Amino acid sequence: MTIVLEAALGPESSTTGQLGDDARVARIVASPEWEVREESFLAGITFQVGNLLLNRNRAPVIDFAMSLRSALDILVIDGVSELKFQGTTDRIRFSLMGDLVEIRASYAKGVATCSFVSIRRAALIFARDSLDRITEAAPGLLKNGFVEYLYRDFAVREKGEEQFRRHDMVMADIYGRSTDG
Repeated sequence: MTIVLEAALGPESSTTGQLGDDARVARIVASPEWEVREESFLAGITFQVGNLLLNRNRAPVIDFAMSLRSALDILVIDGVSELKFQGTTDRIRFSLMGDLVEIRASYAKGVATCSFVSIRRAALIFARDSLDRITEAAPGLLKNGFVEYLYRDFAVREKGEEQFRRHDMVMADIYGRSTDG
């Protein structure tokens, strides 16, 4: 079963295209967690499991990543969970059947089934890659405590040397230390 989970966060998107604006970066750095999560990074999200299309237009990318991860965590504990979208009645429902996950959505026709490992892996890659692209466009966003926490929590720092150095440079700037080895 093919799973596609991507956010339109390229230079053409309204979110990352404006991140070069120092005033916008400064506003986000000073923002509380809820604002960073729910309002700062809106983009179209492509989410497809097999033939089931679960796409979202201008959705909060960080909130979607965190909510999907939480829904999958709850699924392990309770055997069922829902991902709810703020401001709508739209929901994605997950049901665990052994090692398989059945997926339905209130706003899409059909049902998809995939392995739990596959959907969990897709969700983690989505979170890590989205935050990597956001902070690549504007490394200064790592000065926001919540963004920096997510950077570590989503394992972006461990993705590669470039990501590790990005984090190290911003932390050195914050704490006034040298990054020389």
